[in-house]
Amino acid sequence: SAEPPIKAGQAAVNFSRDSSDQTRVARWVWDAAAVQFPGEELTQLVITIAGINTWNRVMIASGITPPG
Repeated sequence: SAEPPIKAGQAAVNFSRDSSDQTRVARWVWDAAAVQFPGEELTQLVITIAGINTWNRVMIASGITPPG
């Protein structure tokens, strides 16, 4: 039987994890995200995740830890 469709939240999480761990997002992850986030929404998702990943890398490189 076919796999059930991935919901928007899970597609975003998969995309975020895959883009953080690799140099490329797996095709199935991209395709699932594209179904849930059509057109400009996918662009906004990519830019948001890129910004978060960049900020995380800056914080790690600088040795700053969040309070708490």
